[in-house]
Amino acid sequence: MIINAAGLWQKETSLPTIATFSRSLDNVLGNNGIQLGSITEVLGLSGTGKTQLCCVRLYKFPNHSEAWRQKL
Repeated sequence: MIINAAGLWQKETSLPTIATFSRSLDNVLGNNGIQLGSITEVLGLSGTGKTQLCCVRLYKFPNHSEAWRQKL
């Protein structure tokens, strides 16, 4: 199936998102947060909160993070 740029943009922007609880970061990411069904790479200097962001996401969505917590 061939998709043109407009179709790809529509597909990408229609994915559901989860908020990061930081309005600034959500705005930078575009669609009001991290898109589900896609890969989001988090980069930054040491001490800028990358791990904290990931842990908050896991904590706020216990259904998705319960298996992860049990492995610890």
